Amino acid sequence: MQLSKNDSLALKGIAILMMYVHHFYLSPDRWAGYAVDFFPLTADMTVYIAEFFKTCVCIFVFITGYGMTQSLKKNHPDFNVSPQDTLSYTRHRLISLLSNFIFVYLLVIIVSFPTGRFFEIYGRSGSSVLYVLVDMFGLAKLFKTPTYVGTWWYMSLAIVLIVLFPLFVKLYRQYRWIFVFAVMLLPRFLNLKVANTNLLHYTFAMVLGMYCAQSDLFTRWKTWEDTRLKKIPRPVLFLFHLLILAVLVITVLMSMVIEFLKKKLHFYSFINKLERNNPS
Repeated sequence: MQLSKNDSLALKGIAILMMYVHHFYLSPDRWAGYAVDFFPLTADMTVYIAEFFKTCVCIFVFITGYGMTQSLKKNHPDFNVSPQDTLSYTRHRLISLLSNFIFVYLLVIIVSFPTGRFFEIYGRSGSSVLYVLVDMFGLAKLFKTPTYVGTWWYMSLAIVLIVLFPLFVKLYRQYRWIFVFAVMLLPRFLNLKVANTNLLHYTFAMVLGMYCAQSDLFTRWKTWEDTRLKKIPRPVLFLFHLLILAVLVITVLMSMVIEFLKKKLHFYSFINKLERNNPS
């Protein structure tokens, strides 16, 4: 069992819904002036859920790593792919990504040009042409230049990850689990950062997608489930899966509630400090 194209589209659909919630409810100013009913949640809890849904980016990155690795495996089932083939595929993937983005970019510019936003963002100086080219190729976030749409920051991340894909393939083939754990742990333990890309924050999702595709993890899990769990009655198996889901949901909710309470207590502490410093 592998993630099919329809499976990937379903995951992307879930990630897009998460992205909508993230952008719509990330802060109270996003819905200012509108009557919003948050029942059964509160406005604050909705904000924390919206913050958590930033993980939609990780889903997109995971699908990218999984899909690119699966594409390589079609012609190289043993994953013994040459550097030339990896570079050729990466170049094809990058051209495909940029051609679609440039089309959208030009369409947005043409439609919104009468509003004057073009000159408002890029200005009228000699460097304006450079700003346009950098933004059109999705690199505005990387080079910290003006961007027409703030959410296009993801393009810089996607481009960098795709460009680094041949390196990831080489390191993964040589070190396997060592590379996976290094990508997961070292950036956090050493507080490593790559300016303007959030690269190290999302690299693990990319490498995890590569691992799941290369090792046929979903196929192995399905095989194990069919052989080992075959004798277990279906109602019991259903309850087992339901229990796992409940544990995951409760864990996420508890972490959100704890973070919510921490921020609330910090806020009340701040208010009390103000009251002590400014007695009436």
